[in-house]
Amino acid sequence: MLFQPSNISPSTLSGIGAGTVDVTLGLTVSWQVNGDTPMTAYKITIYQNDTASTQKYTTGKISLSSPYFQPHDKNGNPQFFSTQISAANLSAAGIVNGYANGYKLLITQWWSANDYVEQTSASVFNTLKNPVLTIDTISGTSMAETITATYSQAQGDPISTVEWVFAVAGSEGTPLKQTGTVTTQILSFDVDGLMDGVTYSIECNVVTAGGVYISTGFIQFTVSYSVTAEQVTYTLGQLKGSNGVYLTWNAMTGAGITTYDIYRQETGTYFLKKVASVDAALREVVDYAIGSRRESQYYVFGMNGTSPVSVLTTSKINPTFWDYSILLCYTDSDGVYHVSSEYRFGINVETGTVSNNNEPTLQVNFTRYPNRQPISTLYKTGSLKSYIGKVSAMNEYSDSLTRQDEIMAISTSRLTKFLKNRKGEVLMVETASSITMETMDESTVQPLRMALNWVEVGDAASAMIVSEPTDSFFPVSA
Repeated sequence: MLFQPSNISPSTLSGIGAGTVDVTLGLTVSWQVNGDTPMTAYKITIYQNDTASTQKYTTGKISLSSPYFQPHDKNGNPQFFSTQISAANLSAAGIVNGYANGYKLLITQWWSANDYVEQTSASVFNTLKNPVLTIDTISGTSMAETITATYSQAQGDPISTVEWVFAVAGSEGTPLKQTGTVTTQILSFDVDGLMDGVTYSIECNVVTAGGVYISTGFIQFTVSYSVTAEQVTYTLGQLKGSNGVYLTWNAMTGAGITTYDIYRQETGTYFLKKVASVDAALREVVDYAIGSRRESQYYVFGMNGTSPVSVLTTSKINPTFWDYSILLCYTDSDGVYHVSSEYRFGINVETGTVSNNNEPTLQVNFTRYPNRQPISTLYKTGSLKSYIGKVSAMNEYSDSLTRQDEIMAISTSRLTKFLKNRKGEVLMVETASSITMETMDESTVQPLRMALNWVEVGDAASAMIVSEPTDSFFPVSA
């Protein structure tokens, strides 16, 4: 005999998009046939989803030339019986897109001439014209671009969520940026760091309030901006006594320059990372967002408003920051982090183990192997231990209680904190427990040894972390 059909589509219970159909394209109905005998015939009846359950259409009993019996494939994966109801038949029955209450269907299955089972709980579905989603024209004439899309749907089904995926063309599997699902109806994506001559891909994905998923697919565009290459004198170098890179340059000759936009390109990449934007009179900056042993070169664009008119391209630099550092930063109105204090640790450093804190649950079942229940948590925690002082040119160690108190006050600071390590990571962190100090009594100078446990609290991948001449903290010796 046969049992109730299951995993029926269309149905509002079947996941995103499976409960909404465009009846002008016909209707595909599929389900899993369950039981120990073949299905010899079926009937599909469609009703209005109202209290009267007004019948709109029925296929009548359709006998199969070959009985269907394939609930699973050889690997145990569920298989589905599928049939098509034409758009013409639906139209003739008065089934239309946009009916407010939606429709519902019932499936009847026969396994012999007189034996059958009828679905007891109807599968509800909605009917809407397929929406249209397109990427608008992309100019590609500057480093920064606002990319937009246009959405329409005949019955006014509104947007529920939006996702953007941005990548170098040909590398869509490893996108440069991916917003994830965002609850918004605004189809706009800002990107800053486009390189001249590079072809990129952009994709917009939308889920509507009616449960329909639609995607533009990846659309390619090539960037081309016309700027004058400048040959002005510049200074680029790793700062002594600091885990930052210093860059200064002479004034450019481009017409109408009001600001300078500084970008960094890491070797082997095809995207520019925004470092800072400074007034035309300043012409110097310290980049703290660059990681240790991350070979890069800088691009300084002379900007006339939002348009680049000239560019200085520096030589490559591969800084090595052997000290660990903790940066305390305040944020300006543009979201740029300005360093307020820098604490460097490089003597008798011990970092211990770093954890990603992803601990899935393993559940015992009736098989040899457990079920793994995943979790989405993915943040790093670790520890940093180090002497807090410094060693002089005469190889003499010294520290102070003043520095001890400054470091211990990191715990109560409300400024944003970044940790830079020797491997090249720049992490947004907070203290995870008390900061402790141990006096090493076996030494005559009694050095103070700090222990700090940290936790990653945000994404620092695109953070701009700088010091500028007008900041209260600005290391000046390059």
